[in-house]
Amino acid sequence: MDRIKKIILVFVFATAVGLAIYSRRSVIADFFVEQKKPDVPAQTWRETSAEPAVVPDALVQDVVVPVGVPVGVPVGVQYIEPQPGIEPLPQTESEPQAPVVAPINYALSIPAEFNLAVPFTSQAPHGNWDLPYQEACEEASVLMVDYFYQDKPSGKIDADEADKYLLEIIDAEKEFLGYYLDTTAEETGRFANFAFNYQYEVIKNPTVEIIKQYVAGGTPVIVPASGRDLGNPFFTPPGPLYHMLVIKGYTKDGFITNDPGTRRGENYFYTFNAIMNAMHDWNGGDVSNGEKVILILSPAQ
Repeated sequence: MDRIKKIILVFVFATAVGLAIYSRRSVIADFFVEQKKPDVPAQTWRETSAEPAVVPDALVQDVVVPVGVPVGVPVGVQYIEPQPGIEPLPQTESEPQAPVVAPINYALSIPAEFNLAVPFTSQAPHGNWDLPYQEACEEASVLMVDYFYQDKPSGKIDADEADKYLLEIIDAEKEFLGYYLDTTAEETGRFANFAFNYQYEVIKNPTVEIIKQYVAGGTPVIVPASGRDLGNPFFTPPGPLYHMLVIKGYTKDGFITNDPGTRRGENYFYTFNAIMNAMHDWNGGDVSNGEKVILILSPAQ
């Protein structure tokens, strides 16, 4: 009888512990996510636009600069003369903005780790993942980059504010493109030029080093991706077919991102391989065979 009582007590205790852990699973998950986030100080747009800081030798890695590469063009990127672009805002008399390579703080050496103070919002600021929010990763990525260039405070964007602007962006996007779902990197750049007057460039087949150079130069990098190949455990299974996120920093092991596809996406860490393998443009829905590209936005000169 005593043995049976002990078994029952152990069962009851184990059940109680299991229920307690289950009821607090979100808090526990948040704790472990925070522990995994890289501890790299973040710099604002104003700070990266100032004179380059002196980087300690211990944090510097050499970058070989090919002869003849124009200033402002990262290593490995072919420079193409700007072509006629699109009107930034139809109601103005401004000259058309040609998509150009975004200017970066180019140097012979870049820090071994770096982080930009890009504000964060989920694409579903209030946790409502119905339409249009479940398809708003592109808009959320552009909004975060815009907040960075405006030198808005880092950290989470107020949910009401983010929700308001996301809906306004979606409405403007539908007016400009005729739709907002699953926009390619090029379409996202064109819309950012129209709505925010940002210059844009779509870089094909970027390398890890090219992305690092943009980030170290004060330029966030927008990445279209096959969401299911990112391996993010906080995506609702099986994950989004197509996704877009912002690379805001890097360490020696991987990229620091703002991933709008989860409320835990602020400073979310992905390995280099995870990002580079999942990087694919929309490609008409055949995302896994889409081109490997990144989108660069920069304030108009």
